[in-house]
Amino acid sequence: MKRKTAFTLIELLVVISIIALLIGILLPALGAAKRTAISIQCLSGLRQMGTAANAFAVNHEGFVPKGWHNVAAMEYLSGSGWETLGQKWSYEFPRIGFDYVLNDTMNMDGLFRCPADASEDVRIVLGDPETEFPASYRVNMSNGHEMDKLAMNIERMSHPSQAIYIVDGNSRNDAGDLSLSHHFATFESSGSWKHVSKNHDELVAFRHEGNSNSQSKSFNVNYMDGHAGSVGWGESWESFGKSANGFDKNLWRSEYIELKYTGAVGSVPLNFE
Repeated sequence: MKRKTAFTLIELLVVISIIALLIGILLPALGAAKRTAISIQCLSGLRQMGTAANAFAVNHEGFVPKGWHNVAAMEYLSGSGWETLGQKWSYEFPRIGFDYVLNDTMNMDGLFRCPADASEDVRIVLGDPETEFPASYRVNMSNGHEMDKLAMNIERMSHPSQAIYIVDGNSRNDAGDLSLSHHFATFESSGSWKHVSKNHDELVAFRHEGNSNSQSKSFNVNYMDGHAGSVGWGESWESFGKSANGFDKNLWRSEYIELKYTGAVGSVPLNFE
């Protein structure tokens, strides 16, 4: 007569320990795979935004949308109100944010919310539902002249693949206060809702981990030529030369291009061809 076999208590505990060990090994890997998948999804959306921006440029003499004030390629505040220089566009206030313009150029439904952004923050201007978009991204205006009302022109940039355009952005500061600014720039005053510098990263959102140089903090960006990628914070500020007017070139300020119009914006001379 055969004896019935069964696990002893010790054998059962060994099996449970092995299962627990395997779970401990696999869970971090599964978590990393999930984060990678989310980052890839974000990058895919940024690439589509870059495609829309380049499509816009084809029909607008090479200019890409600004973060805000997309009424014309160049717009400035004079004593009599907002005035334009050069090309007038078809957008009118309040439907002048980069998100509205890109969505109008190519349907971006669902792409303005980064999949890693757990907030429900949205931008909306004067309650107009047509201007309501998730606030996961901002436009970097630092590659143009030092004014956020002047659009950048891809056709006149010598290094569009090294010029950050759209960035993972925070809609709130460290205190939790909400800002609905559409852009940020290196030339904005320190402490403003639009200021970014090597020592001020509050408005950049570090939602995605890991990059080629193993920086401790990284973020996703779309570049002027339309491609997207992840970059480390320190890496983004590494200088690769000097601009014609003496600024260090980096991914935030690849070049300060001169626009091809003549006039003056406030006290800033515009000596264009």
